[in-house]
Amino acid sequence: MPPNETQMNCSQTIYEALDRVADEETHVTNKSAAVDEFCVRVRALSPQSGQTVGATHASETGGSEHATAAATGAMVHRVGQSGTGPDLCQQVCRTFAETIRPHSVADVDSDESLLTTIQAELGEEIAVALSPSSGTSDSPALQAAVLRAATTRLDELQTMEKALRAERESLRTALDDIEAVVEFEDPNREVPLLYWSFEELQSAHDRLTVARERCDRISRERQRTIHGTAACRSNARVSHSSLVEYLYSGGAANYPVLSTIARLDQQYADRQRAVRDQLTRRV
Repeated sequence: MPPNETQMNCSQTIYEALDRVADEETHVTNKSAAVDEFCVRVRALSPQSGQTVGATHASETGGSEHATAAATGAMVHRVGQSGTGPDLCQQVCRTFAETIRPHSVADVDSDESLLTTIQAELGEEIAVALSPSSGTSDSPALQAAVLRAATTRLDELQTMEKALRAERESLRTALDDIEAVVEFEDPNREVPLLYWSFEELQSAHDRLTVARERCDRISRERQRTIHGTAACRSNARVSHSSLVEYLYSGGAANYPVLSTIARLDQQYADRQRAVRDQLTRRV
């Protein structure tokens, strides 16, 4: 059954939050695909010649990527000097510009330099190594370091995707529960308390108690979600409270579910107070 006007008005902030999450999910999914493509294309480069050797999908060799990086070492400046110069660096930068950069900056023609974007996505060490002035040679160690940084970034994005799915599910659950409470007890319904019998007032007071208890349960469940942490197969983690702050800091409410519940509970509390006042007068 579609929500009625009262339910829609009560939960408008949550509907807006769902739209925000959907937009961010699309952005993160697209960036994850771009980073994955970047890994495939960088892996297909031959450091000795700067030529491609045939692309293979990241999933076919992804299991050995961390081992390769460990074998070649973390410091990209320890590479040998027998390569063909900057060819690999140039191709990695070009590949980054074609895959990841369009999903990292709002405008690909912005003033932000390519190396600045690389630093933001892959880390300062990689950005320095790929700089034309670094003197880094064209070697397997550089290729491995770039792939390791990109794989770490992919893990982070996949963890973010997991956290966003959890947020979407939490919002949907809270929305369904809130709309069920509003259907059970409409907070905007006109109540002619003066014409109600004592028994009707008692029944109304009990219903409002139940409605407020359900609000409290929804609030506690939401707070448990906020204080959780999403983790992926790597060490990448996303604090849900940080995610919520990031998603909604510029919106109408920093905590869309909790603020909605607080308003709803206040409406029920005001009505319950009025009902209790009438009950007291009838005793």
